Amino acid sequence: MKNVEMDLFLSEFVTEAKSYVEKIEAAFLDVDALAGDPQAINSVFRAAHSLKGTASFFSLEKIVTIAHELESLFLQIKDGKLTLNDNIIDIVLQSIDFLNALIINVSDDSTIYTKDVIRGLRKFSFVEKPREIKTNINRTPFDLNNEETKTILEKSIRHGHKGYAITIGYNEDLGRYYSNPREMIDNICSVGTIAKATITAAGETNGKSLIINNEKPDQLTETIIDALSDNGASPLDLLVTSILDLDLFSIAIEIDKSCIFRI
Repeated sequence: MKNVEMDLFLSEFVTEAKSYVEKIEAAFLDVDALAGDPQAINSVFRAAHSLKGTASFFSLEKIVTIAHELESLFLQIKDGKLTLNDNIIDIVLQSIDFLNALIINVSDDSTIYTKDVIRGLRKFSFVEKPREIKTNINRTPFDLNNEETKTILEKSIRHGHKGYAITIGYNEDLGRYYSNPREMIDNICSVGTIAKATITAAGETNGKSLIINNEKPDQLTETIIDALSDNGASPLDLLVTSILDLDLFSIAIEIDKSCIFRI
């Protein structure tokens, strides 16, 4: 029965993934309409972002990686840091071909080699990386013996997910994430689930000032952003579960691996 259910979920994924890829392909086959249209650029950016998120739940690493690189490329165009040209159009259309092949062979993509197309995408991807942040990865701010926390982690493990504690210095070192925390939180939520967030007010020395639990997931992003705005530059700790392994998880959320502790 489980195999039947998985086949059904994969079938739904294939249908959904094809719609995202078709949206990107249609836009890049009509470049004159795409160029200079912020809404069109935003539409392909969101399509790549959504494809990355849905593929991550099935641990489809090749699709996740290509979608992530496309997302990064589209972000540069969206922010005016890159201008559409023939080389960019060519590599995007090549990526579309690979994505279509991966989607068709979603059950076994072992014969599809994506290193060259990923390398080609990365030539144009200048996403601002956070500076190296000194942190002690052997510590976690969360009490792993807490019954609520244990329940969250045990449930995730049963579903094949992994637990990560992320320690982020919310300050200028985060680059674009500091001016746009919503993008950071949305990026994390696209490949994982935030179970808890802890924010320490600037200058706080007597423990954590605010603990945010994932009681209402639809309000979690707003709650975290509001808390960051209220506290200014602050340490931000997140307890996240994801299907992705550490390396791919770090790449997908664009947070240095030194800031992430595997639980």
